[in-house]
Amino acid sequence: MDWDDIRILTVVARAGSLTEGARVLRVNPMTVTRRLRALEEAAGTSLTEKWKHGIVLTPAGEDMAGVGGSVEGLMHDLDARIVMRVATIATFMDALQAGVGLALLPCITGERLPGVRRVGAWSDGGTWLWVLTHPDLRSSARVQAFTRFVRGVIDRDRALLEGGLV
Repeated sequence: MDWDDIRILTVVARAGSLTEGARVLRVNPMTVTRRLRALEEAAGTSLTEKWKHGIVLTPAGEDMAGVGGSVEGLMHDLDARIVMRVATIATFMDALQAGVGLALLPCITGERLPGVRRVGAWSDGGTWLWVLTHPDLRSSARVQAFTRFVRGVIDRDRALLEGGLV
């Protein structure tokens, strides 16, 4: 049996429907259906039943989803325990470049580090960046110079700041 298929069953069980499970997993519902069929074939038994308003888990499906949830919890606990603690940012960056682990970095940082590669895309759905100044200080020569400088850096590095590949 494939752990990814068991995880899909677990997510579908938690979500309450195949469609909602697919949305949570960010995959097509047909992919979920295909993977559940493969899991049923590997298990040699039915794990779901079609009903008028969707699918329900069979007792075997409930057992497997329960075990899947337990494994998922153990994996989460393990991930939470495997944390590297470093005293300085420089040590952290050296460890990342040596391939010690994963980290969430701003693209503008990660893309410039040799030996560090992007392992997935992330987007919050928008790429807005606001540069705000206090109304009482906007006309100050220093604030205006700083604002021009920041705008120049933003324009120069826009692709990196927005998560684009360079």
